[in-house]
Amino acid sequence: TTLDACQKIIEDNKPEIDQKFDLIVWHETQIVGWSFLWNIQSEQPTFGLAVADDFQGQGLGSELIDRVLEEARERHLREVFLTVVKDNEVAWKLYESRGFVKYGETVGDDGVDYWRMSADYGKLVSR
Repeated sequence: TTLDACQKIIEDNKPEIDQKFDLIVWHETQIVGWSFLWNIQSEQPTFGLAVADDFQGQGLGSELIDRVLEEARERHLREVFLTVVKDNEVAWKLYESRGFVKYGETVGDDGVDYWRMSADYGKLVSR
């Protein structure tokens, strides 16, 4: 994920207190990491994570996922869902280490293959 992509996502995101929770990491004046829970009141709350390329491999993604999943627990969410690019083995293994399991596949509008994953609230792992 590029710094510009992180910034664009944040700028396009509209806050909705009861529906969204976003956690943003800044380095100096740039957004370098972002994680979220969206559709919180729905049957399929959605988790997402992005870390700028230059900041990957430093534990930032792990810290973000742990903090956002703690928010899911505090909100008593029963289950959390995500999609991840199949080729992004680092990401889906991180998700698996936090209790997510693959339950399906999909092809995005971008033509890319994705895994569908979910984590049962009672099985979310604290680190």
